[in-house]
Amino acid sequence: MEKAYELDFTSFYPSIIVNYNLSPETLDGGSKRGFLSGVIEPLLDLRLLTKGLKKVHPRYKGLDSVLKWMLVTSFGYTG
Repeated sequence: MEKAYELDFTSFYPSIIVNYNLSPETLDGGSKRGFLSGVIEPLLDLRLLTKGLKKVHPRYKGLDSVLKWMLVTSFGYTG
């Protein structure tokens, strides 16, 4: 029996968009900050912050999940 593995990149899409400045208007190789990556970056930063805070403060539990789904669905609207 062979083992099968599955990788789900869905949760990585926001990070990829921000790190590589992917946005419809930057596909031609322009160096300016793209609209999509500019909008997603603050949400991604907030998610990473709340992900760490929930370990210390229970009131942040769940907020990182809400932000994750906002980020994951955000690139779907640009399709």
